[in-house]
Amino acid sequence: HTAVEAGAQGTFKFGRYSGRRHGNRIEVYTSPDEQQTRSLSVQWVFPFTEDMLAKLSNSRHMQQLVENPVAGVYKSVTAHIRERMCELMAEHEVDVKQLKNWVEFNAEVGDLQTIKNARATLERLRDEPPPEFLQRLKDETSSEIQSFMASVDAGEMLTLSRDKSLKMLLDLSVEEVLVSGLRRYVQYCDSVLDYLKIQTHLLVNGTKKQEITEWWLSLIDLRVRSFLEQVGFRPEALPENYIMEMPTNMEDVRENLRIIQEVLKPENSRYPVQPMIKEVQAQIYPKIDLFIRNARTALADSLGVPLETFSIEAAEVRYEKLRKDGELSAEQEDWLDDLLKDIVYLTKVKEMEENPSNEGTFSDNLNIVPMSGIVMGTFYRHENELNTAIEIWDTSFDPVSPTQSPPSSPRAINHADQSAAAAPPAELSDSEGAGEAAGDKRPAIDE
Repeated sequence: HTAVEAGAQGTFKFGRYSGRRHGNRIEVYTSPDEQQTRSLSVQWVFPFTEDMLAKLSNSRHMQQLVENPVAGVYKSVTAHIRERMCELMAEHEVDVKQLKNWVEFNAEVGDLQTIKNARATLERLRDEPPPEFLQRLKDETSSEIQSFMASVDAGEMLTLSRDKSLKMLLDLSVEEVLVSGLRRYVQYCDSVLDYLKIQTHLLVNGTKKQEITEWWLSLIDLRVRSFLEQVGFRPEALPENYIMEMPTNMEDVRENLRIIQEVLKPENSRYPVQPMIKEVQAQIYPKIDLFIRNARTALADSLGVPLETFSIEAAEVRYEKLRKDGELSAEQEDWLDDLLKDIVYLTKVKEMEENPSNEGTFSDNLNIVPMSGIVMGTFYRHENELNTAIEIWDTSFDPVSPTQSPPSSPRAINHADQSAAAAPPAELSDSEGAGEAAGDKRPAIDE
């Protein structure tokens, strides 16, 4: 004997069928005391579903079928408090969007101090909310609640949930909602700091250095290979173990050598390599910049040097003091010393790349190879491998001498705008990185 009337915008009203029908219209009670009735067309009356009947059999579940206006106001008020909280955070230079981005593990070690500062600010606001801000927020919240109470008819609310809902709204503590929100953001910061603690360790122990080194050597190798294939080079012509296994087509080997030597000619215009070098530089150096930024932050944090005044000189002084005072384990000494050298090395690499005509800089740092030098060194490695294969397997052929020896300074490479630098010595016939070929004990980073 229960009826449901479909209303506007997908809403429903519940009533009880009175048992009176007039043609295609019926009368239903629309008030709990059954004093109010309404005449409805039967086409707008719908029977209860099994799910609805099940919910109606339980007082707690029954509340899910009836809209509670108090819940909407409560949600609106708490949303307003959170919105004002975000404004307060912004006033104190805490970027909410950036913090949420960090929580998704997009933080870098270079952000460490910023996150620590944000956490300290949030903790201060949580423990001592600004009195004027808090009072203003209380006034705004109270005004919204009072406006709702003046407009709502409590008699129209579901009796089962009315008293509890109204009490929850009237007892709402603005300060508790605010502090709870700030506490959650402090926890976000703690989560990010825990993540960065792991990342800092990976930087200090050399794992991140190894990762970026392997990445750029692999990238350069792929880009050089792609460039050569586009100009007719056949990488499959040379077996992987070409010293023990004879190439199947020596003509392809000789043609590959011709292409390589053409590329290496200073006046080369047939196979312009400079655009490819610039693309490689554009890919690698932003990553190196990020590594240096992260490494400086990790080093400052590990040594207890303020990041605002950090310098390599200050870090070296602090490192020596900690070492002499016996505050570092042997492992920590090695890690921090290596990280200091990595920062110095990569900084010099960038300087040499940006100032290729600085002969003095190169002469003083013969073991430092900029990215353009590694690119050109990869071409020289291919040339050496091809010449070696021809010397071993083609006795009737006198291998052509290299068009030029690997340059001794960045100035020696004059492709397009002279911005490329070259490097590794010849005799590199395996797949090791160009950084190692340059006499570097630690591939492509350490001095």
